[in-house]
Parts: sequence; structure tokens; C-alpha cells
Amino acid sequence: MKNDDPKENTAARRSSPKRRLLRRLGAALAAAGVLAVSVLSFSACSTLGELPEGERLSRIEQSPHYRDGVFVNEESTSVNTSESSTLANWWNFLFANPPRLRPSVPLSRAPLDVAALKNETADFVIWMGHSSLFVQTGGRRILVDPVFAGFAAPLSLFNQAFDGPLPYSIEDFIKLGLDLVLITHDHYDHLEMQTIKALADTDVTFVVPLGIGQHLESWGVRPEQILEGDWGESFELFAHSGAETPAAAAAETEHTNGPLKVSLVTARHFSGRFLTADKTLWAGFVLTCADGSQIYISGDSGYGRHFKEIAAAFPRIKLALIECGQYNPNWSLIHMSPEETAKAVDDLQAPKAIALHSGRFALSLHPWDEPYLRLDKAAAQYSFELLTPRMDELVYLDGREQHFERWWLKDAQRELAQEKQP
Repeated sequence: MKNDDPKENTAARRSSPKRRLLRRLGAALAAAGVLAVSVLSFSACSTLGELPEGERLSRIEQSPHYRDGVFVNEESTSVNTSESSTLANWWNFLFANPPRLRPSVPLSRAPLDVAALKNETADFVIWMGHSSLFVQTGGRRILVDPVFAGFAAPLSLFNQAFDGPLPYSIEDFIKLGLDLVLITHDHYDHLEMQTIKALADTDVTFVVPLGIGQHLESWGVRPEQILEGDWGESFELFAHSGAETPAAAAAETEHTNGPLKVSLVTARHFSGRFLTADKTLWAGFVLTCADGSQIYISGDSGYGRHFKEIAAAFPRIKLALIECGQYNPNWSLIHMSPEETAKAVDDLQAPKAIALHSGRFALSLHPWDEPYLRLDKAAAQYSFELLTPRMDELVYLDGREQHFERWWLKDAQRELAQEKQP
């Protein structure tokens, strides 16, 4: 007999096995979504690090470069130099799809056996991609802005590295033995959590700008491993009279043979890992080697008068490791165009230079090879020698003659050949 009661029919439909299954499936998916968001949120929060507090913040507040709760540049500097809003610039950056932003082929790398570096006694530099460097001087082994993850963002979904995995890991360098890690500032393409966590289990000494020690400690680095400084401060390390920290003293191993002075110098940039900006300092470094010669590391910086001031304070710079990439008219004061990079090297009076801040991540809108093409042309107007090693290629600092290819031209040809394939 047909049931015409609408209430009973509705109840029957609600209690049918198919509907119960759909409700359970929906609840499971909702729970999975909440769990995924929670995991991602926790991961992102961990990656953010921590802002300075306590005694560290009290010291920061004494810095002449810290005003009204933030660090400031020596020259007036706006992050946004366009007529559009910052939000509009971010929208364009995130959703624009300019041609050749990322290479369609893996970029050239030289073969590198990290373990075999133990047999190298000469001074040398290895550019590992973007701003990551391995420097050996006076037997001291130094990592600069080490980023071994395949992304430079709070989460791995964003800002992924160009195709082609790194042929080594941070553990390979830990096994080799490290003395120092230098961090120029706290942006994700220069300071990466998992790499720092791996280094926290070693006795390596970190030299960082003011405030960054708070990030490091939140990821497990011991306070006695950290040396924090302001622009103009220096640390004398590995001197025979004793090291600055217990961690530095522990690094006095058989492969070392001389003191090293690490000086923090001015850069024109900004800092921050999410919504808070400029709570930690940004800086470049000058390494004064045992023989008195000097190596300059720019970190990220716009062009400014500080390059000539650095040259006056450090007149024996033999190599400038300097940014050239991720520039844009919309943020022209915090990153240099290739032409400005060439002028900065000339200001530094450095006889040789290697370009950084490109080759692994796309943080602007220019083609991946444009920085090399433009800098190569601009450098020809000056007297310094532009060195163009492939990633992972040893650049010796002892005066021996080396020849480097313009590797980006061959990679662009490979890219073109791939596009022509049916």
C-alpha cells in the first residue's frame, strides 16, 4: 500500500544506506581537510621561525639602524617603487606567466664529489645555485645561505626550484666537516629550516645579522653556536689565542690552518618571513683571510653608496660574490639590475666577480637567462673580470688560470632544440 505521509518518506530517504554512506564519506573528507589544513598550518608556522624577544630584542633596540620597532636602511628605501599598490604587484607576481621564466631543461652543473673536497688544500669558492655558496679559505670550510630544499617558501607547494635535483645533500657537507655558516637575511631563499635543523646537530658556528639567532634557536641551534652582529661589527675567529665560541673552538681540526675575520657590512634590502617585516637585520659579509686578502658577499641588496664605503673600509677585496637576478622596476631599490651589479663591482674595486641570486628559483618576472646576458654585456664596460662558473664548479682563489664557459648560452640552445622536437 502506498505511503502518502511526506514526513515518513523524508525520514526513509534520510535513512537509506546510500545517503548514510554519502554522509559518512562527506564527514571523512571534511575531517581529512581539517587535518590537512592543520598539518600545513603547523608546518608553515614552524617554518616561520620566531621573532626576537628578551635580551636579544633589548640588544637590537640599541642598534642605530633600528627605529620605531623595525630595522631601516641607511638610504631611504621603499620596497614598492611602482605606481601600483603592493597588493597589485603581488597579484601580478603570483599569476603572471611571462615567457621563459623557468628553464625547460635542467641547467648545467659541474660534476662534484663533496667527499673529495677533503683533499683540496687550496682556497676556492663553489656557487651551488641562487645564493648558496661553499667557500674554503685558509682551510676553513664555510657555507653561505645554504638552501638544500627544493622550494623557497613556507610550504613546498610554492616557489619550487628549477627542474633538476641537487646532486648532494646537507649531510654530505656535514660529513666533510664545516667550520662556519653565514646567513645574510631571513628570506626563504636564503634561510631554510630543514637545512638549519640538520646543522643544529653539529658544532658549526653561525654568524648572522641581528635577530636571526631567534630563528636558529627555534630550530634547535644552541645559543653558544651563534654570533649575531650589526653592520660594522666583526668577529675574529680561529685565532691561535682562542676562538670566539665553544663551537668555533671545537672546529679547530686538522684541516684548519689560519685565522679568519668575518665582518658584517651594509646591504640595502628588507627582511621578514610572513606578515611582519624588518624585525631582523639584513647584511653582506667580508671575509678577511689569513693572508689579508678579502672576499665580499653581498647578500641581497639594491644599489647604493654603501658599495664605495665598503671598498674604502676593505681595500683588499679580491673577489665579489654579488647578486644579479630577481630584479624588477616594481622593486628597483631592493635588488640591482645587471647594469647596477656591474657598477657595484666597479665601486667595490674588486678585480673579479661571480653573479649570484639566479639559476635555481624564479622570484621575479624576467627570463631565467636574462641576468647573465645583460651582466655579461655590462661588465665589458669595466676593468673587472666576470667569472662565469657553472653551478658546482670550483673557482680557485690562488691565482691559477681558469677558463669558464658562458654556460647559459648552451643551455638556451638545448632549450630551443627541445622545443623543436616533434
